[in-house]
Amino acid sequence: RLVSAPQVQLMGVPSGELEPETLVTDLVSTVEEIMAELSSRVLQSDDALRESLQREFGAMMRQWLGLKPKQMVNIIRI
Repeated sequence: RLVSAPQVQLMGVPSGELEPETLVTDLVSTVEEIMAELSSRVLQSDDALRESLQREFGAMMRQWLGLKPKQMVNIIRI
């Protein structure tokens, strides 16, 4: 489970008609939704979790902005 909200930073990503703050807020909400839907098997593996989040994040950015920016997913476990 998440103990805090995901952190999203955008660097060099054109937002088009979307305000950057709105885009970040939407991305954080979407990451929370994705995390809630993942299987326990995926959630237990850092590599599987990272790959799943990168795939979903890339698909979202392609849909919203028409591009797939470079991305980095950091996972911190407590």
